Amino acid sequence: MKFTFPTTRWMLILLMTLFISSVGNWAFWSDFFKFLPNSGLRSIAFTVGTFFVIAGLIGSFFSLVIWPKIDKIIFIILLISTALGCYFMVTYGIVIDEDMLTNVFQTDIKESHDLLSWKLITTFFLLGVLPSFLVWKFKLTQKSVLQNVTENIIVFITSILIALLSVFAVYQDFASLMRNQPHIRFLITPLNTIYGLGQLSFKPLFTIKKPFQTIGQDAVLIQPNSNNKLPPMLVLVIGETARSGNLEINGYTKPTTPHLRNYFNQQEISSFKNVWSCGTSTATSLPCMFSPLGKEEFENRKNDSENFLDIFTKVGMGVIWIDNQSGCKKNCARIPTYETADLKDEQLCTTGTCLDEIMLKDLDKKINLLSAVQREKGIVIVLHQMGSHGPAYYKRSPNTLKQFLPECTTNVLQECKKQELINAYDNSIIYLDHFLHQTIEWQKARKDQYAMSMVYLSDHGESLGENNIYLHGLPYAIAPSVQKKVPWITWLAPEFQKQRGIDQKCLNKISDQKLSHDHLFHSVLGLMNIQTKEYQKPLDIYSSCAK
Repeated sequence: MKFTFPTTRWMLILLMTLFISSVGNWAFWSDFFKFLPNSGLRSIAFTVGTFFVIAGLIGSFFSLVIWPKIDKIIFIILLISTALGCYFMVTYGIVIDEDMLTNVFQTDIKESHDLLSWKLITTFFLLGVLPSFLVWKFKLTQKSVLQNVTENIIVFITSILIALLSVFAVYQDFASLMRNQPHIRFLITPLNTIYGLGQLSFKPLFTIKKPFQTIGQDAVLIQPNSNNKLPPMLVLVIGETARSGNLEINGYTKPTTPHLRNYFNQQEISSFKNVWSCGTSTATSLPCMFSPLGKEEFENRKNDSENFLDIFTKVGMGVIWIDNQSGCKKNCARIPTYETADLKDEQLCTTGTCLDEIMLKDLDKKINLLSAVQREKGIVIVLHQMGSHGPAYYKRSPNTLKQFLPECTTNVLQECKKQELINAYDNSIIYLDHFLHQTIEWQKARKDQYAMSMVYLSDHGESLGENNIYLHGLPYAIAPSVQKKVPWITWLAPEFQKQRGIDQKCLNKISDQKLSHDHLFHSVLGLMNIQTKEYQKPLDIYSSCAK
């Protein structure tokens, strides 16, 4: 099967430009039509003008990268990326930018499996595979090098002129749209992907990187004044995709946290309700929240550095990282690390991923592998949750804890009724409550060995269909608050409170103060009595309640 048309490269560029500017930008046009001016003629003119702006930009880009021998391969790659980008942007309301591409590259097989659906396969075939097959079958007329260069120059100049003239023709509405709806520029495929890849590839080249920075060389572990000389243990639970507003103890109307509510009523835990994340994705938030740098300084950093886990090891404490998700993002590079991905358990690992309780299994054995000196000075254990990771929220809770039914049982969230989607997510929060309860009880059972404490903090929040946005990862400046506002919960055993002089009831009195991930570094150092110049007391949320 061979096609004789088109026979010239510029005709193929034209057809590809028209296809991608229209059908391939389904996500862009879906959003675009929501913001059209009311006037009929004005709407038509604005739509046509915007189409030619996009077509001109895409055509000019094609003229730069489409050359003999690689032309079809480039087109096929762009068609495949456009099909995938279109599906995820339309289905989940995400945008494609540098951070989103970073998330894609760091997604593991378990997370990828949760995204598969027949709708994805169908979109991939119709917008990616089928057009790619047609492109591959086109027989192009061979031309000289000079003819190809001349042809591409003409296409480039023509495309740029079309884009510029179109912008001038609809400038008022176009500028207003881009200014008032900044997210929409990240919906234009494949330019959004090309821009994001360019940022990832070339941005480091223009950044003067300094050597890896060590911190906490002066760190000292201060021994407690209390008669209770039990070594301290901190279990730091890093949550995933937890929305602060969906926890009952933070004011949610549904009973999503029965165990935590009981602890709260007995003054055993505190919950900070106004905490803001460093980013809207794990790839951004996780290294930021462990860093000594605040959000702004971390984003503009010139070098990577150690984190507070390194400081704990420098003072002789034992540190362990247990991961039930897609990795520690280099936070655990210098400490003992355990992955749960390949574990088998008939009760906890039945859906392709393990429930978070798997991290408590055989935990005593992992602790005993630390040296006696480390155990004597104290232990810090990080449990990195799968948490409420979407879109397969229904997999994040066992059947025995599904209290809100019916729930959404597909990863194509738009196919679910709003309440079913919220039910599935809230069931994952019930399991979070159950897991934190199990973690606290695990610690209570070992109160004769260690002075126990637990801190829970989520990496970012989640969108559940508000304004037709799902999941997370939007650029921070335009992301809704539900993707940035996260829960922070603290449990301190009586022995730990005595050692540190911290009043748990006092913490509840300051639960409404505005906090962020910037506070975590200094708060855990203060909590564990680490003295170092890296520590900033004003950023230690526990210091105001410590004697």
